[in-house]
Amino acid sequence: MRKKIQDLVRGKFDYDKPALNVPGEPIVFEVLENSVYRGEFQIRSEDDREIRGLVECGNPHIICLTPQFDAACATVKFEYHAKELKAGCPDCGEFVIVSSSGEYKVPFQAQVIRYYCPSSIGKIKTLNDFSNLAKLNWEEALGVFQNSHFKEMLPDEKTKM
Repeated sequence: MRKKIQDLVRGKFDYDKPALNVPGEPIVFEVLENSVYRGEFQIRSEDDREIRGLVECGNPHIICLTPQFDAACATVKFEYHAKELKAGCPDCGEFVIVSSSGEYKVPFQAQVIRYYCPSSIGKIKTLNDFSNLAKLNWEEALGVFQNSHFKEMLPDEKTKM
């Protein structure tokens, strides 16, 4: 810091700001209903000079685990919480990076998907699929039944049959 102040007193100003390399394409990921997705992306300065900055996201489902950085290369880690989101609900937003070299935006797209139990007859998506599996292989059907995601195959109480 002292060197910077002395440079300013002598009239030396550093106007050259390194550009920041951020992901050019949107970050695309899939997340299971009512679960948490952990992801990351990298940012780096073009000339390997240290850059200081903040990372924020206005999306209520994103928690930025690396809210600030001070390095030439940084890995930004985040979590996407898909609580109360149903399968097929696309969600999008952007990470905003405010740094000593400028402001950047990194878009993301999240696709909420449902977990289907895999089996020897394919994915178990309905109770009918489960009963067919039980007829063919009771041991495997028991394993599917004990899977923590089995209850997600049951119809919603509000849905009429």
